[in-house]
Amino acid sequence: MKFRYFFLLCLLLALLCTLCACSDPLLTIDGYEASFRGHMVELSGEYAALTDIYPGENYLKLYNDGTGVICFSDDEDEVTWSTADGGYFVNVQGEDCFSTFSGGIFSMELEGAVVTYVAEGATAPEIPTTEAPSYDTDLSSPYGNYYGLTINQYGTITDMAEFYGGESFIRLDTDGMGILCLGGAEMTIAWELNEMELTIADSNGINSIGLLSEGALVLDYMESGIQLAFAKEGANP
Repeated sequence: MKFRYFFLLCLLLALLCTLCACSDPLLTIDGYEASFRGHMVELSGEYAALTDIYPGENYLKLYNDGTGVICFSDDEDEVTWSTADGGYFVNVQGEDCFSTFSGGIFSMELEGAVVTYVAEGATAPEIPTTEAPSYDTDLSSPYGNYYGLTINQYGTITDMAEFYGGESFIRLDTDGMGILCLGGAEMTIAWELNEMELTIADSNGINSIGLLSEGALVLDYMESGIQLAFAKEGANP
């Protein structure tokens, strides 16, 4: 009986060894194994840690047989790879992503961004800090923060902060979205500018129409006849 168990154990160990031997080893590039951890992403000149965009585990592994795996936020997917002039192509979900390798750093172009991976034993590059351009004091630009000044209710003018009981502002972002805050209650808006006429749509699809000029904004709130006045810092409303 003991001999039979010992024999079965030997068969099991032999099977495990065979399976391990059949798995293709990792690709080696310039002395580094192609097992890379996700480090950072760059898009349009702005940088972020990859975990800021994809929380969880992020990595890339390439094997000698032209296959590999890529993982974003703990979600793993199979890839294939091939050599190219000056680098590599990694095929991710049908898209050939041109990639380069230098000094243990693997950089891959993916959907308009550049994702940087770091090999074991390599020094991770510093993530550049990029400050967004400040539009808050640029009176010629529509983008930025406009601070609440007054509310005009059919001829009766009241301080906006006093009327709403808190901070009020409008922020117009460069992507056509923004924030409208009245008395500390914020809502997401979409906006469009046609010459000096500003159209704002809230999350319920209700429009407000305003005039924007030299950092000053007067808004016909919800087209009700109630006028809200906002201005950038330094503007002369």
